[in-house]
Amino acid sequence: MPRTIITKLVRHSSQAPKTRRTNTGLTRKGIIEARELGRKIPLGWKVKEYYTPAIRTESSSRFALGAFRAKGGKTYPTKRRVKRGPEKGAIVKKAGVKNELWYIKDIPELQKLTGEYGENDRVVLRQWLDGKLDPKIIGNPKKLADAIIRKRFGLGKRLVERGLGGLGRVPVKEAGDKIILRNVTHQWLVEAVLERLTGMKYTEFGRGTAIRENESLSVIHYLEKTLLKYRGKTIDVTKRFNEILAG
Repeated sequence: MPRTIITKLVRHSSQAPKTRRTNTGLTRKGIIEARELGRKIPLGWKVKEYYTPAIRTESSSRFALGAFRAKGGKTYPTKRRVKRGPEKGAIVKKAGVKNELWYIKDIPELQKLTGEYGENDRVVLRQWLDGKLDPKIIGNPKKLADAIIRKRFGLGKRLVERGLGGLGRVPVKEAGDKIILRNVTHQWLVEAVLERLTGMKYTEFGRGTAIRENESLSVIHYLEKTLLKYRGKTIDVTKRFNEILAG
């Protein structure tokens, strides 16, 4: 049976407000919802987890994987594991606060544009995706999307085509393995990848809203094609995906 590989970009869980910072970077509701998301991962799949260097993405990953492992789910070994509690064995690596917003070059200036409470967030997101924001404030969306696609989605393609020697320290020997490569990340980066691969605006999906907390975009890798699934739509992105990998 051929190996089935799905790569997911998952937006982190509900973030704690700046006025009430927490050790996890999440609200209490965010922790509960991250665990619920982990419990929904089917037991027949084996999971390899990645996340951006931010406290809120690390915590979202830890709580989700902990819940998945608690119900008997199998994951590939990580570089660093939690030793106690329901999230035992779930951390990939320690997040660094200094690198939390690594793709934003001028945080104060971007915050001025989006507003103190994010009231202009949607307008500024659209400007950024259209290439109308100063690249000195935030990185180029096309370049950021291509880097994510090559590094994260490219791994799924290589696993399908060549069955790489391993994920982490465990060889991928089982030809029939069903593997999920989960990447916990941020709203703007998911929208950039979505628009880059499909050529469609993110407002053309679902109710036209930006990706919600714990919502995900999935790419399914086959030998001959690559499919993207998001909000009830399935799109063949093989041509664009292969062009980006070759670029």
